[in-house]
Amino acid sequence: MERVNFRDATLNIEQCRRFVRNILQTKGAKPFDFVRTAPRHDPQALANESFSGHCRNPQTESFLQLLELEYLLDYSIRSKEQTGSLASRGHPDYDTEDIPIEDVDDEEEELDEENDT
Repeated sequence: MERVNFRDATLNIEQCRRFVRNILQTKGAKPFDFVRTAPRHDPQALANESFSGHCRNPQTESFLQLLELEYLLDYSIRSKEQTGSLASRGHPDYDTEDIPIEDVDDEEEELDEENDT
């Protein structure tokens, strides 16, 4: 799946509102049929038995289908995993020095020294 770039997108909020109102009028504003997506909490269950991972929420999928939007939540999870794997492998595109970080302690010490004099 390709990453979507919305930097140059300009959205007219009124057009978006009309679009949603039109869909709700056409398909109905009645709430979706909700289903349980996770098991009830069991205080007797062991911690290592708990579910871990990502699963799609049927309500979210239905809502996105109603709005004719693509489901991108899985992609964001894969993207984070890929970013982490790039860092761990020392990928040439991953540069840990991208963001200069100032040493706050040094700046505070300089201010304290200036205030003392």
